[in-house]
Amino acid sequence: MSQEPEPVPEIQADPQVIADLESEAGSLDDDTSDRNSLRESTASLSSSVRQYRTIKGRTYQTSNTIDYWAPNDDKQLETLDVTYILSVSTDEDPLFYAPVPVEKGDLKVLDVGTGTGIWAIDLADEFPAFEVIGTDISAVQPSWVPPNCQFQIDDAQQDWTFKRDWFDVIHARNLHGGIDDWQRFYDQAYAHLKPGGWFESMEFDVQAGSENPEIESDPDHIFKRWAKVAWDAGDAMGRSFRQAQYKGPDEEIMMLKCMRQAGFVDIVHKRWKVPIGGWAKDPLLKSIGQYAGLFMDQSLEGWVLMPVGEILGWTNEEMLILVMEMRQALKSSKTLPYFNYHMVYGRKPETPASAPPEAPSPAPAQAATPPAADPADAPVSSAPPASSGSPSATRDAAAASPGPAASDN
Repeated sequence: MSQEPEPVPEIQADPQVIADLESEAGSLDDDTSDRNSLRESTASLSSSVRQYRTIKGRTYQTSNTIDYWAPNDDKQLETLDVTYILSVSTDEDPLFYAPVPVEKGDLKVLDVGTGTGIWAIDLADEFPAFEVIGTDISAVQPSWVPPNCQFQIDDAQQDWTFKRDWFDVIHARNLHGGIDDWQRFYDQAYAHLKPGGWFESMEFDVQAGSENPEIESDPDHIFKRWAKVAWDAGDAMGRSFRQAQYKGPDEEIMMLKCMRQAGFVDIVHKRWKVPIGGWAKDPLLKSIGQYAGLFMDQSLEGWVLMPVGEILGWTNEEMLILVMEMRQALKSSKTLPYFNYHMVYGRKPETPASAPPEAPSPAPAQAATPPAADPADAPVSSAPPASSGSPSATRDAAAASPGPAASDN
């Protein structure tokens, strides 16, 4: 049965930041030396990038099924590592949120859309008895990896080539805009898990929020216009950015619906508010916000070049204005920005009541549509209803872990 979610607490702002709205304190330009240090500590693990196609000075990957929207150059790869550090900043043991039985030792783990491979490498280092495989469409992973870790070039939109009922854990993080059929993606994860295995999926909502009520209620604010552009671009590509679109506690996000429909049980959904910039009063949230600010600062250009310029047909000037307006809003101390980060995990039953159908071969990409209204966007622990899917690049926090920031629980 669904549980009523506890409200996500408001993030308290640092009064020293709010006191001077004209200062840059707490913004993306908070401390140049600190930001440079962050960049150095999160430098891309990739020593080289193969030659790919180039759009406006940025390199992009291509595959049999997708012209992926995000660059795969060093600048973009740094942002992937920052998002990983961001998501593990507060947990003592953050590699899994699901209650994975790590004491068993020889678990088989798949990291879909591994990106730089940072999560897979950390996992393999911590658990030498694990067999860890990371897949991605770009060969941007390091060559020196733990002996129990390997990387493969693969497109998660195609039929998965692994054995069915093979993995103990499947992990996917930040695949937004890279999957043409999210339900099929979840179905394939289900099919390739052993009975009793866990699937864990993490995505963030592309619409930024604000703890400033005036900004949060403004329908024309850049945060809402930016999100609409992203959603429109994803719809036009046929690879949705709506899988983590949060409309409130009374409506399930697409991730949760797909998890249920695939047949998973013991499903848990958590939502965290992650501050953007160093404006939060709490020292831990302030540190997390600095990483989030770094991520946003580095990724804004990469967000628009392919989806907005190539797909929606915007001019360079139009894209520049959009990016400048978004960056200015994120820098403003009075904006108090944050984004919603969602994590959903579920378990494949030991003996499914009825096996889900074989995942069909991928159909031609079609424009995605927003998820229909459905109640209970909340942590749940139940079987699916009786009736009734990136190629790009993330332990048990369901009951106790605080997560990266203020959270639903």
